[in-house]
Amino acid sequence: MILSRGFSLAEVLVVTAILAVTGAMTLPSFVDTDAIRCSREAGRLGALVDGAARESLLSGRAVSVVLAADGYRFEVRDRDGGWTPVREGSLPANRYPDGIRMAFAQVDGNALGPDGRLAFSPVGDHPPFLIELAHEAGRVRIVGSGIGDSHVETR
Repeated sequence: MILSRGFSLAEVLVVTAILAVTGAMTLPSFVDTDAIRCSREAGRLGALVDGAARESLLSGRAVSVVLAADGYRFEVRDRDGGWTPVREGSLPANRYPDGIRMAFAQVDGNALGPDGRLAFSPVGDHPPFLIELAHEAGRVRIVGSGIGDSHVETR
């Protein structure tokens, strides 16, 4: 005669606890909310803006970021005094992910209008700036001090 033996309550609880902890650790990687995507995009934009400030110093040419409601692009000052879009390299144009938009931008205390330009001088005279990206549940700020370092603030 074969006796069938089940699992004890302690064994079931241990396995359940392990599965719960593992699930809780992996769940955030599957959840991609607007807030997470907005913070990620703000970090990316902040790093690119800092890169544009460094590029202007290294290249000896003015570099700017043009901020639109749905994305941004980088441009360099050409010899004729106009602006030419950056087509390749480390400063790509980008559209914001769905559900994210630019809500507000100011440079040196002055609000930027549609397609406003944040320009960096090759002599290192960089203005302080504020860029706010918005999503359904809130806003994320990119704050630049004017010396080539920015940080992200969640509101």
